[in-house]
Amino acid sequence: MAENNPGTEERLADALSEYIDLLNSDAAPSIDRFLAKHAGLAVELRPMLEAANVVGEEACRIVPPSVSEGRFAAIRARVLRERGCVESPHQVQEGPPLMAINKRPDFLILMVEAMGELWGVTRMVKMLLLLGDQVNAVRFAPDYYAHTADNYGPFDKTVYRDIKGLERTGILEAARPEVRVRRADEDLDLRREAKAVEAVYRLTPKGRQVAKALTASAEAADPAILAGVREVAAKYGRLPLEDLIRIVYRRYPHLTTKSRIRDRILGDDE
Repeated sequence: MAENNPGTEERLADALSEYIDLLNSDAAPSIDRFLAKHAGLAVELRPMLEAANVVGEEACRIVPPSVSEGRFAAIRARVLRERGCVESPHQVQEGPPLMAINKRPDFLILMVEAMGELWGVTRMVKMLLLLGDQVNAVRFAPDYYAHTADNYGPFDKTVYRDIKGLERTGILEAARPEVRVRRADEDLDLRREAKAVEAVYRLTPKGRQVAKALTASAEAADPAILAGVREVAAKYGRLPLEDLIRIVYRRYPHLTTKSRIRDRILGDDE
């Protein structure tokens, strides 16, 4: 049994969070294989992982009641088979797959889809915070990003995990930003940003199919989801990064208390 010390609970929480992230990205290893990395926590951790698997399997069977029985069934059956879930016996010949929108990476995918491309992790972190409030995302994804105060403002490390998970599963791709000679009609701030961001994120062809499926589910669950995603993308997606950060700092002052750049960002607002 794991020792009863203040660090054990945190290690259990981190290990469980890591496993759930892998489940969310369809990249989870077997429980025994995962426990081999966390041998000192195996007794306490195993039942948690088994419970997470059961919850994941049940989530795969969720179908919004407002969607007609035959809609999207043929492609949904293929998606369910790929996820190892029970397949619906009803078949039709066309339509996008139906996937419950119930995990935090679903919102990340919809945000990238709405923008076409998203520049840098910092922008991703801030926009997911704004989106979570805009659509009350925790109603649909109980594990939605829980930003906390950090050295550079509101932050959630699981954004990084989800990006990596979506890259591993071929849903998201990262490219180096292209720095070009600026045209006269080109946004200077975006060119400057190309020097600062580590990657530009886009959906792969597989990712666009997933986004199409999630769009159908979002429409069925609550049209406000897509309206909120598109509003946040349109309102904040093309702002210079420092302007976006300033908006976030003003809106969430309680999440800026540890920031090393707070004075520079807010300036005379203080």
